[in-house]
Amino acid sequence: SFSPLLGIEAARMLITNDSVKFINRMNKTFFKGDYKYLNEFFDTNLDFNVLQGLIIGNDFSHYEITRFRATVDNKDYKLATTSRNKLKKYIRKHEAKPNVFIQNIWLNPENFKISQITLKELGQENKKLQMNNNEYIKINTQ
Repeated sequence: SFSPLLGIEAARMLITNDSVKFINRMNKTFFKGDYKYLNEFFDTNLDFNVLQGLIIGNDFSHYEITRFRATVDNKDYKLATTSRNKLKKYIRKHEAKPNVFIQNIWLNPENFKISQITLKELGQENKKLQMNNNEYIKINTQ
């Protein structure tokens, strides 16, 4: 549920492994479909894990996470994995139209929460999605 002002719901989304449902209360429209339709419409390759990771601010579960390259970028920690870079080089050599996302993750050094995610699809580097997660709310001790 997306409620940007005064608790008034502007939109609602439900995602499952095989479907996406979205209600836009402001424009009185809705979408109900599968990832195939969504991907054709946006000319991309989203799936449940990618969309869920973007919405809740988590890394994508299907990437290897054993070796990271860490740098400091504007006071945040920036994470990238060497395996993602190797994957990028491999796919460029072997596949005409890859459907692989390259993701960069920035962590807040105070709480180690993801503060920013950028997402680029291999072969379509001019398309970029950026999510900012700067306003975490502490609930109890979490």
